[in-house]
Amino acid sequence: MDPKGKRGIYLSKIAFYLICFLIFINIILVFYNIYTRNKKAFNKDIQSIELPKDSTSFQNVHSDFFDRPCPEIVAHSINGVNITLRSFAGKVIIVRFSRFYRQELPYIVFLQDLAEKYKKFDTYLLFINSRGKHNQDEINKIVNLAFPVIEDDGSIRTLFNAYPEDTIIIGRDFKIKYKDDRFVKQIVYDELRQWVFENSTPQDLPLQEEISQAIKDMAFYDILKKEKINVYPLNKPLVLTVAASICTTCEENIRVQFLRELAQKIDSKKASVLLIFGKGNNPEAIEEYATFQAWKKLPISIGVIRDFAGFDKDKYYHVFQLDLDPKTYIINSEGDLVFMETRRNSNSINLDLCMRLLK
Repeated sequence: MDPKGKRGIYLSKIAFYLICFLIFINIILVFYNIYTRNKKAFNKDIQSIELPKDSTSFQNVHSDFFDRPCPEIVAHSINGVNITLRSFAGKVIIVRFSRFYRQELPYIVFLQDLAEKYKKFDTYLLFINSRGKHNQDEINKIVNLAFPVIEDDGSIRTLFNAYPEDTIIIGRDFKIKYKDDRFVKQIVYDELRQWVFENSTPQDLPLQEEISQAIKDMAFYDILKKEKINVYPLNKPLVLTVAASICTTCEENIRVQFLRELAQKIDSKKASVLLIFGKGNNPEAIEEYATFQAWKKLPISIGVIRDFAGFDKDKYYHVFQLDLDPKTYIINSEGDLVFMETRRNSNSINLDLCMRLLK
């Protein structure tokens, strides 16, 4: 074949491969545009259903269910106790539909703590087992339950038009006040308080002055130094985070990792970081976790609340609201509270803010 023929074949191949390459690029661009458009649409949908941070009114979320009369439940709990829900009319009742998987443990514990806290205000908690038949021993392997559990074959969920992980709050008038399946701790907490203190002024909301004084009175058991430590007097600014328990799969872990990053940034001679956990925590387990996380190499103190003479532990739990997510506070070297985490400003906590306030 002459050179011109060979060159023609060679150029034809190049043109063919070039066309294939361009087709391939166009296919990628088409799929990328579809993905980007769908992602934007998804984000827009998510933003459209996100609740306003300062509005947890149930009427605005599920108005179809608000103030509906509560269906009656008559059944035996799994340990043989006869339960008639209407007999608790006049109380604020929490009904939790649960499958009792281990993943639900944080929600179960949270509700039990919440119900115990407001028990003196006539609050009652009832679990509906929506997974299938269980006996008491099997469920106790997951969590020590302080409130009754009723097995459901699906008929109770049908009465409430509920899903397996729904949380329902029933007011003193035996009407449904809250129903949702997302289980945002702050919303459930706010809704319960709203109906516990209906027609009255809540008496357990901590004021900034109370928190400031509680920090000044605070004492804890330092798990690394293995001794009692008093927070005050201070000689340098302090970042303080209080949490109910150590947890590597929930909100506590996010805040703990943030404190770790903060402790790596600050000068330990000019500021300090303190992380305190509530009652029931095992200091040995926390120390083991601290060792695993290499906390001992960082300027961070880790403590557990214990019963010390002259220390009002009940006031501590009330002031810091330890049945909710961890809360962070920043105190200057004079002992003044310069930042107090609230629901409104929790998203503003970052390294820049902390570093600025610690100066």
